[in-house]
Amino acid sequence: MLPVTLDVLYKSLDNIKRRLEEIPPIDYLEKIQDMWIRYRPRDVDVFNCIGAIDSGYNYYEIRGFFIYAVDAGYIDSCSREKETAVVGIEDLSVDPKDFLDLMSIKLETEILLSSLNENKDTLIIVDGSFVKKIFSTADYINMGVHKLTGVEILDLYKKIFSEKNKENIIFISKNSGAQDLLKELRSESLKIPDVYLLEEYTYEIGFSYPQKKILRILDTEYIVWISYIRIDVGGPVLRVEYFMEDENMSFIKRIIDAMNKISVKGFPAILSLVDERVRISSNDIEKIAKIIASEKRKR
Repeated sequence: MLPVTLDVLYKSLDNIKRRLEEIPPIDYLEKIQDMWIRYRPRDVDVFNCIGAIDSGYNYYEIRGFFIYAVDAGYIDSCSREKETAVVGIEDLSVDPKDFLDLMSIKLETEILLSSLNENKDTLIIVDGSFVKKIFSTADYINMGVHKLTGVEILDLYKKIFSEKNKENIIFISKNSGAQDLLKELRSESLKIPDVYLLEEYTYEIGFSYPQKKILRILDTEYIVWISYIRIDVGGPVLRVEYFMEDENMSFIKRIIDAMNKISVKGFPAILSLVDERVRISSNDIEKIAKIIASEKRKR
């Protein structure tokens, strides 16, 4: 890091602090309190198992190309595991991060569908926002980033909505930047993410009243419900997306019951575990690149 970077930081600290300490108007704070539904978790087993899905990727650039590795994994509390991966090479006319983001979404969705069919009474937690993944995939298709892969992903997403067990799927975002709540009160100057508002001005275990979002996937409309939950007192607020015909607040209570029992610092431990498993480090991708280079030299 250049010395000038720290100089700029110290000059900007007041503005940064002011941004983080911005307090919404009092009517806004009252609305936040009103929309937060407090809940006391029950000590019951509401699902036979709890599973989690995440993916990881990395790449290594070499003279006009990049070598890449993408993997996705499923782990559940009943000791079942599933893994899938893709390793390959692409030319740098494709943006590596866009391409690998698309590939990771594809692998996650494939492993989700196979796990859903095999594990009937399991709550399956997928890392990230379903809504964001849909919009990202559509953007990549419009940008010409592997259109075929993008269309395949949207077809896979449509299959999720036809599954009988789709109601056992939730997508969780721990760092969401969405600003969907209280839109009627938001101003141009008040651009604070929902999770930050709820973490700052609520404290108890509970959830926000679910909001319905209609998504269009390949000319067909589907319903996704969005809520924000907290599973430990004073813990982080998590954005949750799920697939049902109505808001079904009893389902949100069930997932809080389930995740409260496996929570570590307010986050489901099973998701942290699969995140560690799928992570592809710089050492990992360099090892893959060396193996490919050694094979090339054998020719």
